[in-house]
Amino acid sequence: MKVLPAIIFSCGSLFFCAHAQMQPRSVKITTTAIGISAISINTIVAKTFNFNFPVFNCKKDSLTKQLFVSARQRGDAAGNLYLSRGYFMGISCTGDTVNWLNESSLFNVLVSGTNLLVSNDEKTVRYNKLHGYDEIRYDHKIIYTPPKFNKGLMYSSTANDVLHGVSLATGISSWSCSIPRNEDWVDMQYLNDSVLLVAANGLHAINIRSGLKWTFPLSTSAKTSRSLIYSSAKYKTIQKISTVLKTSSEENQVTQLASNILKDDKLIYFSSKEKLIAVSHEGQLAWELDLKNYPVSKMYISKSDSSLTLVNFGLATHSNNFVTWGKPFILSIDPQSGRIMSQFDLSDIDNLADFVKTNNSLVFAAKNSILEAKLGSNSLKTVIAMNGHKYGSFSEFINGNDYYILKEGYFVPLNFINDNLVYFKADNNKIYGLDSTNLVYEYHFNELYKLDRKFENKTVLINDEKTLITNNTFELLFTLNTTAESIILNDRIYFIEDYKIHMVLFKDLK
Repeated sequence: MKVLPAIIFSCGSLFFCAHAQMQPRSVKITTTAIGISAISINTIVAKTFNFNFPVFNCKKDSLTKQLFVSARQRGDAAGNLYLSRGYFMGISCTGDTVNWLNESSLFNVLVSGTNLLVSNDEKTVRYNKLHGYDEIRYDHKIIYTPPKFNKGLMYSSTANDVLHGVSLATGISSWSCSIPRNEDWVDMQYLNDSVLLVAANGLHAINIRSGLKWTFPLSTSAKTSRSLIYSSAKYKTIQKISTVLKTSSEENQVTQLASNILKDDKLIYFSSKEKLIAVSHEGQLAWELDLKNYPVSKMYISKSDSSLTLVNFGLATHSNNFVTWGKPFILSIDPQSGRIMSQFDLSDIDNLADFVKTNNSLVFAAKNSILEAKLGSNSLKTVIAMNGHKYGSFSEFINGNDYYILKEGYFVPLNFINDNLVYFKADNNKIYGLDSTNLVYEYHFNELYKLDRKFENKTVLINDEKTLITNNTFELLFTLNTTAESIILNDRIYFIEDYKIHMVLFKDLK
């Protein structure tokens, strides 16, 4: 593998880089009154970094105590398109200054151990964290960096399906193997500290140090030229099922006709378009279940003491959007033999919008109804029919631990009030708590605050208007005039807005 190091001339402690390095003139640092205290008369003051392009990517690095931020010019007012013009920088969280700033067409920032990697769709470059000069230019884009290893996984630019294990320190390939890329990586799961399971046009076990251990070729996509119906499914919910890595550039292709990878102490389970397989950790086939006669789509495998449950959602992806594909169904399977124990049709679910798993059931929602399938049963019951005039149409399920509301002077999570409910949002901007077939609670969504993070016995909550900081007994401490998500680094909290980053010291939040 070819390595293109940066040309660096050293003289004492001075470094001169072969590429142009911009001065931090594109960043203006100001002081902002960002909020007030609820327990004193103090105003909360932030140091604010102002950019002339919107923030595109932001990662923290505890080793060098820096934020690495990329800013990128937008191509349209809606923010759906970006131009290849911008810069990235290192911001010190000790001196609260811009250490360095580089003009670049690379905007995806990744911190992996001692490495700062910045990429676009075609290539990756490693930069010096402290001074911002490029140290290694890799042959192609690093698509994944396994934790605990100073390695990167990278496809060859000449052989389409050849995957390389590359040293991030030298750029040299220590192994290569054939892992198909034309159907995307639909899931990744670690078998142990050194072996990565990859679902990509099959199921593969890769030793990060030495390469491919074993493989099972399977199909996980389908070519199509017909018109497709976009789904109302919430991507953030379905995304939790598996870790998808985009590797394909194929057009007219429906992808993710597969399940997540599930492993227990003895077996690994994975379902493709044609079959569900159970494989030992050593790569020996234990059993397989033929699925060719089933309307397979995006799937989810879970396991109880007595059975595997395979849920088929009737969804797939096309051009990065969910579309309806196949039909929803559930199979209950003997995990030892692969024998189907029970099955039932979910075709009553018209255009699946969301799902949630409870202790003993799976709850599915379409636009106008919510249905429940009891695990181990072959029955499906309608929990509630959504009345557009009374309740609005279903939007998404929400986690009762992640949303807080003011109750008797305290900001408490919904599950603190009642953790036996399923909570969902409707398009009338209301949140409902569902107990069996009864709607028990009803809130306006703008009354709720979403959990952002916790630090030093404090909780950061945000909604569309402001940010609250509460203590561990749910009492309000501070109100901030920002709706941005935050990053914690050392003794500072950073709020990442569109064209600016606010920094507040912990000592000012006492």
